[in-house]
Order: sequence, then C-alpha cells, then structure tokens
Amino acid sequence: MLLSLFEDFVKLAMQISLGTLSSSILVLFLSWKKIPLSLKYLTFFLIWNFLTEVTAFLLLENDIGNLPLLHIYTLGEFLLFSLFYREINLKATFLTKNIFILVSSLLIILNTVFLQDIAGFNSNAKTFVQVTIIINAILFFYQNSSELKAPNSSIKLINSAILIYYSGSLFIFMFSNYFLSRGIKIHRAFWDFNTLLNFLFQVLIFIAIWRFTHKEAISPTPLNKQL
Repeated sequence: MLLSLFEDFVKLAMQISLGTLSSSILVLFLSWKKIPLSLKYLTFFLIWNFLTEVTAFLLLENDIGNLPLLHIYTLGEFLLFSLFYREINLKATFLTKNIFILVSSLLIILNTVFLQDIAGFNSNAKTFVQVTIIINAILFFYQNSSELKAPNSSIKLINSAILIYYSGSLFIFMFSNYFLSRGIKIHRAFWDFNTLLNFLFQVLIFIAIWRFTHKEAISPTPLNKQL
C-alpha cells in the first residue's frame, strides 16, 4: 500500500516537474529581451532538458532503448552550464576557459565512441560533467561571499538549485552501472530519488526565474553586466 502510494507520488512529481519546466521556458521567452545572457544560456539548457525528457518518454513508450539520449544530453548539459557559469562567475576560472570547454567536450564524445557503449550508461562522462558543475556552483558562492556587491538573489537561488540537484544525484550516475547490475529494484529506488531531486530543482528554478522577471530590476553594476 505504502509502496504504491510512493510510486504514485513519484509519477505525480515527474508530471509536475515537466509542467514546471515548460512554465519556466515560457516565462523566459516572454521576458527574452530583458533577461541577461546567462539566463538565455539557462533557457537553452531548459529547452534541451525538456526535449530530452519528452523524447525519452516517447522511446520508452515504444519499447525503444533511450540510454543513447543520455550520452547526447550530457554533452549539451556540459556546454550550456559551462557557458552559464562563464557569464555569472565574477572571475574567470580554469573550468570556464574556452580551451577547457572544448577539450572536455571532445573527451565526452571520445568516452562514448571508445569507452562506454552508447546503449549503456555513460557514467564516466556524466560523473565528470556533474563534478565540474558542482565545482562551478561552489566557486560562485565562494567568489560572491568575498565581494562587496552581492549578485542578484534569483541568480543565487538558481545556483543553489543546481548545487542541490547535482550534488544529490552525483552518486546515482556515478554508480548507475553498478546499481543496475545489482538488480532492477535497487536501481529503480535510486531513480525515484533522482526524480524527486529533479522536482525540487525545477520548482526552485521556476521560483528564481519568476522573481527575476517580475520583481528584480537589473541595476547597472559590473556583476549585473555579466549576469
């Protein structure tokens, strides 16, 4: 009984997440002219996220393996978040240098071609990407904690959402192949947890976007020029 209720709750969370994701994209498009470049990169990521989710669902409904999508999604995820953090970090870091982004993108592709089959989990590339995103999120907090001018609070909330989701799901993707080898049930339990993390992520992102577009004006500070 409890297990059935939990599964229903997870399904509801998944549906709400997709609806919230769609709403975030709509709000950003309606405010496109006044949002900074960083939020435009975030918009592209959310669209990438939405298209991947819908395609994965359609493939699953037709009994077609959707793991190749994870390989493609991981590359786009890395590129778009790298560009996002390149805009909002006050100081250039090695992780946001163009050469690092290009070399890392090549390594992600090579992992799929030579190391981990496209029909399986790309745990190597996914772990690398998540660790990179987590480090960027931590650096953002560190850099801004020592600055006199604090960044827009909505950008802080977006960064918090990113840090919470990617920190929470890191070990799920890192050991996904191991969990799968231990049995479907334990693997399903970790993916349910990931679904709930994604639900929190999407809700926080939507709140931040709504606050930014409806309540917070962009002032002409050096940081806001980067935002």
